[in-house]
Amino acid sequence: MKNKTWVWHLVLACALGLLISSGCGTDEDVVDPNPGQDMSGLYDINFAEQLVFKLDLGQGIRAAVMPAAEGWAEFGNWEGEPLLLDVAEFCGRAEIHCPFAVFPEAVAVEQVDKDIVLGAHGIIIHDQASDTAGERLWRGIVDHNNYDRFRIPSDQLLPLEFGPCVAFEESQLKGRFEREFETLSGVTVTWEEGEPVSGIAEGIVSIGWPARCAFGEGVPENATLWLDVAFTGQRRGAFAPGESEESSEELADGTEDVAVEDVAMSQDAGPTEDSEPATNGFTVDVQQVDGGPSQAQP
Repeated sequence: MKNKTWVWHLVLACALGLLISSGCGTDEDVVDPNPGQDMSGLYDINFAEQLVFKLDLGQGIRAAVMPAAEGWAEFGNWEGEPLLLDVAEFCGRAEIHCPFAVFPEAVAVEQVDKDIVLGAHGIIIHDQASDTAGERLWRGIVDHNNYDRFRIPSDQLLPLEFGPCVAFEESQLKGRFEREFETLSGVTVTWEEGEPVSGIAEGIVSIGWPARCAFGEGVPENATLWLDVAFTGQRRGAFAPGESEESSEELADGTEDVAVEDVAMSQDAGPTEDSEPATNGFTVDVQQVDGGPSQAQP
């Protein structure tokens, strides 16, 4: 009789051990239901040292690459007069918002409804810079059908202003959340399925203005001036949901029009037909920042 009792105790102990090891009946060690689409986190932003100016007078692009936000950018001559731009003076004007001034060097990325599998998610990027932390935020979209590329449009990136030097609506910030141990081969990027997000690649802030804001009436009325600054990001930690209670309330009252509308456009998760995934991974085109050396044209 004692032997039978001992056997039953052993069976019950084994069954209990299986239940505990499988997580049945416990709320501990909850698994992230959608880790493959979770881009949230804390990121350090590193801007490139080069500023790429592109001037279009209607006869092709004239590019000037500057090593810093100072000095004179040269764009050749126009109607016998040299086209020179004092970069520090231009970017220091109150009505001009150059790329390195509109985005901080430390951000927290919050992802809306990140536990739900969608083709795209709304994101809220919070300012985490030491001198301006909590003062600014930007809303945009991360598109999982385009390999986790994200975009912040001009109406979210720049302050609302009026006047002759308002930045073009096409101005934007964009990039791609990159994966750990991804591999670049030519114009493609591949990574093994399940690789976590480690940072931001292909980042660029691109802002454009009427060229007369920089050169006055000496250039054609329809001439344009664009400034591109590339950046990368390094993920340094997880995002704490409690840090964004105010932004979540704003989302609830419908103020986040851009993100809500864009997410609703796509409910399918995965690559598009034009970008087939590689075996056990993904493939994506790498977009290069165009620009070139200073060109002098008559």
